[in-house]
Amino acid sequence: MPFIVPARRLLLVACVALLVACSSGEHRQAQYLERARGLFAAGNFEKAMVETKNVLQINSNNVEGRYLLAQLYEREQNWQQMFANLRLVVDLDGKHIPARIRLGQTYYANAMYPEALAQADAVLALDATNADAHTLRGSVFFREGKPAEAIQEASLALQQDPDNVGAISVFSAVYGEKDPERALAVIGDGIARQTKNATLKLLKIEVLEQNQRTDEALAVYRELVDEYPDNLFFRYRMVRYLEQHGRTDEAEAALREIVNTTPDNVDLKLWLAQFLASNRDPDLAETTLKGFIEKQPKLYELRFALGTLYAARQQFEPALAVYGEVVRLDGKGADALLARNRMAEIVLARNDRAGAERLLDEILAIESENSEALITRARIALQDGDTKTAIADLRSVLRNAPDNVVALRLLAGAHETDGALNLALDNYRQILGVAPADRDAAYNAARLMLAQGESENAERALLALAEQDPQNLDAQRLLVATLGKSGKWDVALGRVQKLVDEPRTHVLGLYLRGRIAFDRGDFATAASSMEEALAAEPALIEPLGFAAMARERLGQREQALAYVQAHVAAHPDHAHALDLLGEMQQARGSTAAAREAWTRASTAVPKAAGPYLRLAGLDSAAGDFDGAEAVLRRGLEQAPESVELQMALAGLLVERGQVEPAMAAFEAVLKRHPKMAIAANNLAALLVDYRSDEKDLRRALALVEPLESTQQPAFLDTLAWVNYRLGNYARAVRLSTAAIQLGAKAPVFHYHLGMAYHRQNQNDRAREQLELALADPAATYPGRDEARATLDSL
Repeated sequence: MPFIVPARRLLLVACVALLVACSSGEHRQAQYLERARGLFAAGNFEKAMVETKNVLQINSNNVEGRYLLAQLYEREQNWQQMFANLRLVVDLDGKHIPARIRLGQTYYANAMYPEALAQADAVLALDATNADAHTLRGSVFFREGKPAEAIQEASLALQQDPDNVGAISVFSAVYGEKDPERALAVIGDGIARQTKNATLKLLKIEVLEQNQRTDEALAVYRELVDEYPDNLFFRYRMVRYLEQHGRTDEAEAALREIVNTTPDNVDLKLWLAQFLASNRDPDLAETTLKGFIEKQPKLYELRFALGTLYAARQQFEPALAVYGEVVRLDGKGADALLARNRMAEIVLARNDRAGAERLLDEILAIESENSEALITRARIALQDGDTKTAIADLRSVLRNAPDNVVALRLLAGAHETDGALNLALDNYRQILGVAPADRDAAYNAARLMLAQGESENAERALLALAEQDPQNLDAQRLLVATLGKSGKWDVALGRVQKLVDEPRTHVLGLYLRGRIAFDRGDFATAASSMEEALAAEPALIEPLGFAAMARERLGQREQALAYVQAHVAAHPDHAHALDLLGEMQQARGSTAAAREAWTRASTAVPKAAGPYLRLAGLDSAAGDFDGAEAVLRRGLEQAPESVELQMALAGLLVERGQVEPAMAAFEAVLKRHPKMAIAANNLAALLVDYRSDEKDLRRALALVEPLESTQQPAFLDTLAWVNYRLGNYARAVRLSTAAIQLGAKAPVFHYHLGMAYHRQNQNDRAREQLELALADPAATYPGRDEARATLDSL
């Protein structure tokens, strides 16, 4: 019989095996971790990442492995992963002081001051003398406007670590402007102990710059350049400083010296060209770039810089020639594709839509998922309102580059246009995952959170954004509105008062205080706050409108008008004020005064569509259609790209019965915006009503058929009528019925459905619809006579 091992022996064997396995796993973790640390110290971060992940594959909760992973992500500037791993380290080991310090510093960098203080306090509970924790507290106190507490904490830090650069920087921040000598003395003590500490010397430069001590600051820059001759950053800072202070000759000499000493560095050559274009003469920059290209003809970055220079100077033909040469030299290579993309941008900017599309097709034939080409094509589609095409192209980009911020932003806009707010919000959150400091994405995410009912999340996001960017008008305004909507008016007013008290945001604070008062019905405070804001910055647009509205709500109509008139007299070039004055005069029945104001506005800003549209409206209301047409055409001479003016002109021509010119106007819109739904529908409607040959009817069908998926009643009705004219009566009935079910009520819709029923010999239904079409004797539309004749025949 087989040998039976006693149970106690089995248990002993299992325990020994487990101990050996544990010992082996811990040993391998330690080996990987040691290798990872060595590679990290040697600057081989890619291999360090591999070894660190080997540690965590064995034990995902290895604290030191997690901390090293956070440091590696920090090197990659992957802030989200860095933050996540620091949090995990602190959760695994609350006594891990380096992780708590770095986590606190991350909170501080993102203006999350209570969270930063919590980490500093946790460290001091473990080590009351920790200099970095005291420095962190000092930094937070400085940001919170508590200079005495900041200095106290920085002093405690320096007692423990006299060389602590962070603590010295707190002293520098507190005393930099008010007591620069004291700040310089503290920094000088640090430099005396650390003579080669570049950070301290940069702090010294910062204080000297704050106090306009230019020569002393330059002397420190030169020290840094001498001490670190291979560090281009210090040379760059010095050149920029010289440039900012108008010492152009010295800046150019320093920059040329850098270029000559590092001849293989293309970025420096590009910087020199940019410097010359900005500070000397674009022609000199052009000559310099051509010289570099002659020596290195296959260094395509130089050619792209020359093309950019030409394009910036509106010299499009030379720019196209430069990019065309790259295409000739590189064929189907990556640089040639980039050159074609640049050419597409130029021809599109010149309104050569067909030329741009040919170039994009050429690029995509070579590389079907070329990101730049797909993004450009998506932009064109979005201009046309074709979100379906745009979304498809942008998703193609994101399949290969899920972190492409440009594509994510455009996709968010497309989803929002389609009403898919949840998808748009997801896109903005993706952007913030890639670029946490992206303020535009943060604002739009908060805005969409509100729209989705996520009020608390929106409020938190807006509070953080307002802290990071106090002068962000949109964020501050939305935050105030959010707080008000939640009934937190006192909190909103407290935040606004801080803005009023801060010189940089004083005017913004006045405006927001006025908005709160206006929304709460306190129109006297609203008017005074808005007028105070305008006294400080007369060019502001919104405060002027609110000041006038507040006065009118107080029953002070003449005072409101007089205030706007006085503003216009003092600032005759403020088109927005003239526009507002015109509206106020029109509301008072003073048509001549309104016309004068809008005429002056059109002169002040000739390319703005608004004044022309309003002037045309005045003429149309007075029955002067010739005058209205003349105004719109004058506007189009100034702003030929204005879709608003083009559509207004086309609409006016339709009203006047000038069908052929109206068709030409819609054709002009579609030439610029081939997929603009309203223009396509309106042109199709004219074709089907006023043309009879099959070619025109087929053109109408091609124009309007893609619009069926929009489920817009007017578009469905046009498509139905086109099908009727082509003899597709069953489809015409279905589409007309759908249009009416979706809310179409105009008599012409009933006329179209009635005629379709008549053609199908459904005469009872035809009679019902035609009676509805003729019920309003004042209604006019093409085909009314036919509707009457058909009804009489039934």
